[in-house]
Amino acid sequence: MMMLPCYYKERFVFALSELSDFSFQEIVWQGHSKTHVSDYIELMCNFFDDLMIEHFIENDLPLLDLSSVLKEKFKSFEIELSIFNKRKEPNDWGYSKNDIYKYWSDTQWIKLSKMAKDLLEQWGKEDEFVNKSTKKVSLDHQKVIQEAKINSVSQTQLKSN
Repeated sequence: MMMLPCYYKERFVFALSELSDFSFQEIVWQGHSKTHVSDYIELMCNFFDDLMIEHFIENDLPLLDLSSVLKEKFKSFEIELSIFNKRKEPNDWGYSKNDIYKYWSDTQWIKLSKMAKDLLEQWGKEDEFVNKSTKKVSLDHQKVIQEAKINSVSQTQLKSN
Protein backbone atom coordinates (compact mmCIF):
# COMPACT_ATOMS: atom_id res chain seq x y z
CA MET A 1 0.00 0.00 0.00
CA MET A 2 1.04 3.56 -0.70
CA MET A 3 1.51 6.18 2.03
CA LEU A 4 0.82 9.87 1.51
CA PRO A 5 3.58 12.26 2.55
CA CYS A 6 2.77 14.08 5.80
CA TYR A 7 3.00 17.52 4.20
CA TYR A 8 0.34 16.46 1.66
CA LYS A 9 -1.97 15.24 4.42
CA GLU A 10 -1.43 18.53 6.29
CA ARG A 11 -2.36 20.56 3.22
CA PHE A 12 -5.47 18.44 2.72
CA VAL A 13 -6.44 18.81 6.38
CA PHE A 14 -5.99 22.57 6.19
CA ALA A 15 -8.11 22.90 3.03
CA LEU A 16 -10.87 20.63 4.37
CA SER A 17 -10.81 22.47 7.69
CA GLU A 18 -11.16 25.86 6.02
CA LEU A 19 -14.07 24.63 3.93
CA SER A 20 -15.83 23.24 6.99
CA ASP A 21 -15.39 26.33 9.21
CA PHE A 22 -17.62 29.30 8.34
CA SER A 23 -16.31 31.39 11.26
CA PHE A 24 -12.76 31.02 9.98
CA GLN A 25 -13.88 31.84 6.43
CA GLU A 26 -15.65 34.97 7.63
CA ILE A 27 -12.54 36.34 9.30
CA VAL A 28 -9.87 35.26 6.85
CA TRP A 29 -11.80 35.84 3.63
CA GLN A 30 -12.58 39.40 4.74
CA GLY A 31 -8.96 40.13 5.58
CA HIS A 32 -9.40 40.34 9.37
CA SER A 33 -6.54 37.96 10.18
CA LYS A 34 -2.97 39.11 10.61
CA THR A 35 -1.61 35.58 10.12
CA HIS A 36 -3.83 33.96 7.45
CA VAL A 37 -4.83 35.01 3.96
CA SER A 38 -7.41 33.15 1.91
CA ASP A 39 -10.62 33.45 -0.05
CA TYR A 40 -12.80 31.28 -2.25
CA ILE A 41 -10.35 31.35 -5.15
CA GLU A 42 -7.42 30.43 -2.94
CA LEU A 43 -9.35 27.55 -1.40
CA MET A 44 -10.31 26.17 -4.81
CA CYS A 45 -6.70 26.53 -5.98
CA ASN A 46 -5.64 24.55 -2.93
CA PHE A 47 -7.93 21.69 -3.89
CA PHE A 48 -7.54 21.69 -7.67
CA ASP A 49 -4.00 23.01 -8.23
CA ASP A 50 -1.94 22.37 -5.10
CA LEU A 51 -3.56 19.13 -3.97
CA MET A 52 -4.60 18.06 -7.49
CA ILE A 53 -7.70 16.44 -6.02
CA GLU A 54 -8.82 14.93 -9.33
CA HIS A 55 -5.44 13.21 -9.81
CA PHE A 56 -5.47 12.15 -6.16
CA ILE A 57 -8.90 10.52 -6.51
CA GLU A 58 -8.06 8.73 -9.75
CA ASN A 59 -4.49 7.63 -9.04
CA ASP A 60 -3.51 7.79 -5.37
CA LEU A 61 -6.70 7.04 -3.47
CA PRO A 62 -7.08 3.47 -4.78
CA LEU A 63 -3.56 2.67 -3.51
CA LEU A 64 -4.06 3.98 0.02
CA ASP A 65 -4.79 1.79 3.00
CA LEU A 66 -8.12 3.43 3.80
CA SER A 67 -11.55 1.96 4.30
CA SER A 68 -13.85 1.66 1.32
CA VAL A 69 -16.27 3.97 3.16
CA LEU A 70 -13.66 6.72 3.39
CA LYS A 71 -12.59 6.25 -0.22
CA GLU A 72 -16.21 6.64 -1.34
CA LYS A 73 -16.55 9.80 0.76
CA PHE A 74 -13.47 11.26 -0.92
CA LYS A 75 -14.88 10.43 -4.36
CA SER A 76 -18.27 11.95 -3.54
CA PHE A 77 -16.61 15.05 -2.12
CA GLU A 78 -14.47 15.56 -5.22
CA ILE A 79 -17.51 15.20 -7.51
CA GLU A 80 -19.56 17.72 -5.50
CA LEU A 81 -16.64 20.14 -5.23
CA SER A 82 -16.06 19.98 -8.99
CA ILE A 83 -19.74 20.57 -9.70
CA PHE A 84 -19.81 23.57 -7.37
CA ASN A 85 -16.62 25.03 -8.78
CA LYS A 86 -17.72 24.59 -12.41
CA ARG A 87 -21.08 26.25 -11.90
CA LYS A 88 -19.43 29.44 -10.71
CA GLU A 89 -18.77 32.05 -13.36
CA PRO A 90 -15.19 33.38 -13.19
CA ASN A 91 -16.43 36.85 -12.25
CA ASP A 92 -18.45 35.31 -9.38
CA TRP A 93 -15.36 33.76 -7.78
CA GLY A 94 -14.22 35.40 -4.61
CA TYR A 95 -17.34 37.47 -4.05
CA SER A 96 -16.53 40.88 -2.67
CA LYS A 97 -15.74 40.86 1.01
CA ASN A 98 -19.28 42.05 1.73
CA ASP A 99 -20.88 39.28 -0.32
CA ILE A 100 -19.20 36.19 1.12
CA TYR A 101 -22.37 35.47 3.07
CA LYS A 102 -23.82 34.24 -0.25
CA TYR A 103 -21.74 31.10 0.20
CA TRP A 104 -23.28 30.30 3.55
CA SER A 105 -26.79 30.45 2.17
CA ASP A 106 -25.88 28.30 -0.83
CA THR A 107 -27.19 24.78 -0.17
CA GLN A 108 -24.37 23.21 -2.19
CA TRP A 109 -21.71 25.11 -0.17
CA ILE A 110 -23.37 24.00 3.06
CA LYS A 111 -23.38 20.41 1.79
CA LEU A 112 -19.68 20.65 0.86
CA SER A 113 -18.87 22.06 4.28
CA LYS A 114 -20.59 19.13 5.98
CA MET A 115 -18.87 16.67 3.65
CA ALA A 116 -15.47 18.21 4.45
CA LYS A 117 -16.13 17.96 8.18
CA ASP A 118 -17.28 14.35 7.82
CA LEU A 119 -14.18 13.50 5.75
CA LEU A 120 -11.91 14.95 8.43
CA GLU A 121 -13.66 12.99 11.17
CA GLN A 122 -13.58 9.69 9.28
CA TRP A 123 -10.01 10.14 8.04
CA GLY A 124 -8.89 11.09 11.55
CA LYS A 125 -10.31 7.81 12.86
CA GLU A 126 -8.26 5.87 10.32
CA ASP A 127 -5.05 7.91 10.42
CA GLU A 128 -3.51 9.21 13.66
CA PHE A 129 -1.44 11.83 11.84
CA VAL A 130 -4.59 13.27 10.24
CA ASN A 131 -6.34 13.19 13.62
CA LYS A 132 -3.52 15.19 15.25
CA SER A 133 -3.30 17.59 12.30
CA THR A 134 -7.05 18.23 12.41
CA LYS A 135 -6.87 19.06 16.11
CA LYS A 136 -3.89 21.36 15.52
CA VAL A 137 -5.65 23.20 12.67
CA SER A 138 -8.83 23.50 14.74
CA LEU A 139 -6.87 25.16 17.56
CA ASP A 140 -5.22 27.45 15.02
CA HIS A 141 -8.64 28.46 13.63
CA GLN A 142 -9.92 29.16 17.15
CA LYS A 143 -6.88 31.36 17.81
CA VAL A 144 -7.45 33.32 14.57
CA ILE A 145 -11.13 33.79 15.42
CA GLN A 146 -10.33 34.92 18.97
CA GLU A 147 -7.66 37.37 17.76
CA ALA A 148 -10.10 38.84 15.24
CA LYS A 149 -12.71 39.32 17.97
CA ILE A 150 -10.16 41.08 20.20
CA ASN A 151 -9.05 43.30 17.30
CA SER A 152 -12.67 44.12 16.51
CA VAL A 153 -13.37 45.14 20.11
CA SER A 154 -10.17 47.22 20.20
CA GLN A 155 -11.06 49.03 16.97
CA THR A 156 -14.59 49.69 18.24
CA GLN A 157 -13.17 51.19 21.43
CA LEU A 158 -10.75 53.37 19.44
CA LYS A 159 -13.58 54.68 17.28
CA SER A 160 -15.69 55.57 20.32
CA ASN A 161 -12.86 57.61 21.90
